[in-house]
This record gives sequence, C-alpha cells and structure tokens, in this order.
Amino acid sequence: MARRRRFKSSVQKYSGVKLNSKNGNLMLFVILPVIAYGMLINYWRQIAVVAVLALSLYLYKKYSWRKAIRKSGIHDIDKMTDGRDFEKRLRTLFIDLGFKARLTPHNDYGCDVVVEKYRGMKTVVQAKLSSRQAIGLGAVQEAVTSKAMYGAIHALVITNREYTSKARVLAEKNGVELWNRDILIRKLAQASKEDKVIQPILHENQSTNFFLIPMMAPSVEMETAEDISPSYNDDDPLIPF
Repeated sequence: MARRRRFKSSVQKYSGVKLNSKNGNLMLFVILPVIAYGMLINYWRQIAVVAVLALSLYLYKKYSWRKAIRKSGIHDIDKMTDGRDFEKRLRTLFIDLGFKARLTPHNDYGCDVVVEKYRGMKTVVQAKLSSRQAIGLGAVQEAVTSKAMYGAIHALVITNREYTSKARVLAEKNGVELWNRDILIRKLAQASKEDKVIQPILHENQSTNFFLIPMMAPSVEMETAEDISPSYNDDDPLIPF
C-alpha cells in the first residue's frame, strides 16, 4: 500500500503554520496576494496620489538641478587652465552675494581671496581648481595656516571637484568650511538669480522717479486778471487818479 506523501519541513512553525508546508505555501502564494490586491482596490486612489506626488517631486528636483547647472557656468570654470582666473571668478561670486572681497598677491600664504563678514567673520578662501583629481589634505592645511597670516577667524576651501575623506576629516577637526562642486553650483546659481532680480528693480526705481518728479510738484492755481482786479458796478462814477 502506497504511503501518502507528507509535507515535511525543517522550518519551525511560525504563528501555527509551517512556511514550507502545504498550508504555508497556500498562505504565501494565494492568501497574501489576495489581501494585497484587496488593499490595492480599496486604496488605489491614495496610492495613485502618493505616486504622482513622489514622481512630481523627483522631476522638479531634477529640473531645478539642471537649471542651476546652466545658470552657474560651471562648465566654463572646468575649462579654465589658470588658477588665477578661478580666483577672480570666486571674488566676483562673493561680491555678487553681497560681500566685500579682494584678491591676495600671488604669494598668498595659503589664501587666494579675503572675504569680509562672511558668516559675520573675516574669512580666508583657498581656491583649488582641478580637472578631475579630488582635493587632499594640503588645501585644508594651507587654509588653516593662512588664518593667522591675515587675521581671519574663518577659513573656507572651494573647489570645482570633490574632496578626499582625509581632507574632510581634517577640515571638520579644524573648523574649515568646504565647498565642493555641488555647493559651488548652488552658490553660482544663487548669485546669478540675485543679480537678475536687482537689475530690474534699479531700472524700475529710476523710471518711477523720472515720472514721479513732475507729479510730486504741488499744483498752484494761477490767478487771472479778473481775480486780481477789484470788482465794481457800471453805475458807479469813475474817479480819476
């Protein structure tokens, strides 16, 4: 007599059902999909709304980032071959952001640009233009030593690329701020946006003042000769003077 095949399993029971048993397979491949399908039928509108919002947020971030890259001119910076040009571009960037900035001489002692009142402090900026290579410890060390040379409180290193992990650790230990490629793109795009906003305001104020000057003058009613001369009747005798 043939024995009936038994569903044996080495897996321990979980909630009274063996996961490898016949009942376990039924629960895994039939019951759970039916429950998931029922939840999807009942809440498909909410799921669709969440999916649309997530997709919209993703597309908006992607579009905003591409727009920021176009405005920043980062590709023009990548084409630079002279580090001095990069330093001049950073000076212009800080001026556009509303800070006073000046270049240092070629023998800069680790500082390329001095920025006044950045984060409320005098800041030394070390500019590192790189084609592909990540920036290492040397830039952070130069920025730290230049603070004492220029009497600054804050140090900042800016590059068009990235930093090594050791450079990030050293910067964190010494309180040096790091701008990598992404931060630089955002700052350049921000400066470009602020510059475009300020210029129309200046033109609008100039045109408004031009047209408002005549309107602001007080209106004076001119008195006619009839108002100045005394009134008299035709029947009154004329008295010669």
